[in-house]
Amino acid sequence: QGLKGARFTFLGDRPMFATIGFSKQSERQIFFWDQRSPDSPLTEVQLDIASGSLLPIFDPDTNLLFLAGKGDTTIRYFEIEDTEPYQYFVNQFQAKEPQRGVAVISKRAVDVANNEIIRVLRLTQSSMEPVCFEVPRKGEHFHLDLYPDTFAGKPSLTSKEWFSGKNAAPVLMSMDPKDNGTIRPVVHGESSTVSE
Repeated sequence: QGLKGARFTFLGDRPMFATIGFSKQSERQIFFWDQRSPDSPLTEVQLDIASGSLLPIFDPDTNLLFLAGKGDTTIRYFEIEDTEPYQYFVNQFQAKEPQRGVAVISKRAVDVANNEIIRVLRLTQSSMEPVCFEVPRKGEHFHLDLYPDTFAGKPSLTSKEWFSGKNAAPVLMSMDPKDNGTIRPVVHGESSTVSE
């Protein structure tokens, strides 16, 4: 609604997306939209009043939406649902030094032994700081509900296939250490092949 720039992110496989921007009164806000009917938002969330744009980071494995603002000292995160109210505030990370930018480390690098679900790098004035988001659980066994098969970092189509109009689901891999990064089959139409 405001004049400042906005951000956009798809929310995994669900037919929803989110826009993050400013109101006319410079309030930072999130709007959730239905892709099939984008005439009006499903819901909106007023966050705060600040000048820095929020960078959305959506983790499709956990359905968590992380919001990190340039100049902020916080990273907020919300759980995304398919039904109203579509989002639930979970918590926020609080630092002392403001961030100039953020980046996400590949899911393949998280520490599953300590229930780490995502790792974010915060760029500050003087350092690059890793922030680990962990689920507090007891036990040393692998938690399949926290670690569904995730993106393997390998293409599911060649550029030639993509330019010819083909589409394919991402190549997935197991996060279970016992599986040693086993790559799951990719389905192209009726046939199934494994990408190495």
